[in-house]
Amino acid sequence: MRKQRLDPDLSPDGALDLLDRVREAQEVARQRQAARTGRDRTLEELVVAGGRVNALLADLERPQVDLHGKPLEAVEGLVGELEALQSELDKVEEQHVRLRTQLQQYVQARTALRAGAGEEGLDGLRARLQALDPDKIARLQADAETAVAAVQAQRDGVNEQLGGVSERIAHLESDAELGKLLLEREQAKAELVSAVTTWGELSAAATLFDRAKRLYEEQRQPEVLRLASQYLGTMTGGAYDRVLSPLGENDLQVQEAGGGRRKGPEALSRGTKEQLYLAMRLALAAVYAEQLVALPLVADDILVNFDDERAAAAAALLGEYAEAGVQVLAFTCHQRLAEVFAGEAPAARIIELPKPA
Repeated sequence: MRKQRLDPDLSPDGALDLLDRVREAQEVARQRQAARTGRDRTLEELVVAGGRVNALLADLERPQVDLHGKPLEAVEGLVGELEALQSELDKVEEQHVRLRTQLQQYVQARTALRAGAGEEGLDGLRARLQALDPDKIARLQADAETAVAAVQAQRDGVNEQLGGVSERIAHLESDAELGKLLLEREQAKAELVSAVTTWGELSAAATLFDRAKRLYEEQRQPEVLRLASQYLGTMTGGAYDRVLSPLGENDLQVQEAGGGRRKGPEALSRGTKEQLYLAMRLALAAVYAEQLVALPLVADDILVNFDDERAAAAAALLGEYAEAGVQVLAFTCHQRLAEVFAGEAPAARIIELPKPA
């Protein structure tokens, strides 16, 4: 113990306890050394990082942080500058987003303007807009605002009416008479269904009756109407090919070619009406001649109201009618109609009566 400069009176246990304290002291000294080494390294890294931050601040023309003072104060200064830079960076980013949005809106507006300009192009559209009267635009805007206000007022009125209707519906739903009203509604529904069914049956029956009536009128008419249809078709060039007498009526009707519209005599022109009557006279005379005796047919200026084509067709028809065995005497004071007879009915004899004395 004397060699180790220990107390000679130190017991073995005391010596062991002393050794433990020595080891603890050595560990504490080691940790302090490691802390000093870490601190020095951290300070070096702080100086390097601070140099980078100061270089960035110098590029941005901002005040630099003093790195030669107290380390903690330097760190706080660097953190403050970094936070300020981050805040400005966030503002710049927001401004960038706004500018990008505005750019997109500008591109969309420009595209819409190009589409609206059409063939005249943007220059033409710009010139047209510059030529607009600002006062007129203001008046149009005022009129549009007035119209919008009127529509909004109308909408408010409709909403009020809807509110009243909703209130009425709620009142009816809570009314003691609702059950009775619902029963009456169901009864009305049943009556309506029955009426619709009856209407359908009657409508189908009426359709079938009209179809049968039309079939009879077209296919079961007497010989007089069949011949009159033939004669009228010849005189009108096929414009009207059927003469009918509606079932249960005493009137005549003509039908346009191809199953077209039916018309009464009052709906025809004067010339067509006279052609209808001539066709009926010829048909009646033909049937009478077939059943009894052929009598002469006397006509006075029957072609005077016909146009040239129908006058020629009527003259040819009268010539064929006479060749079938019925004598036709046609009087006229018009040289033109006499020439029509001569041209369309070659077998006809043209007799010029002497003028009265």
